[in-house]
Amino acid sequence: MTNEKPDWIRLHKALAIEAERGFTDLVGREYRFSEFLSLTLGKFPTGLPQTERRRWQGLAVQFASYPHLALEERQHLVAETRRYLSQLQQDEQGDACRLPPVHLAVVVIDIYEGLLLNVVCLPAL
Repeated sequence: MTNEKPDWIRLHKALAIEAERGFTDLVGREYRFSEFLSLTLGKFPTGLPQTERRRWQGLAVQFASYPHLALEERQHLVAETRRYLSQLQQDEQGDACRLPPVHLAVVVIDIYEGLLLNVVCLPAL
């Protein structure tokens, strides 16, 4: 299954809140934290390379078993996922910034808990 583009903000917020609240598999409006991540990561973004698809879907499988993990395993999984998603997002935004040779001004428009969430690339004046 594919998904057009990940909702980076929702993913980062879910991971941050789960960490802030002690890795308890919080219950949201529609899903538990682990269900949300498992479902969301079950659909990889369009254009994701095959090797990254395996890792993306591997995380979905790990979040399906999140309720059965020990605290340390939950902490590790959440931290690993946060790093991975941040790297993917940076790679994606880097691709968006690779325009024809024009001077660009990069504007950071959203930082949440030290994670870069949103970058806009604009032609420099």
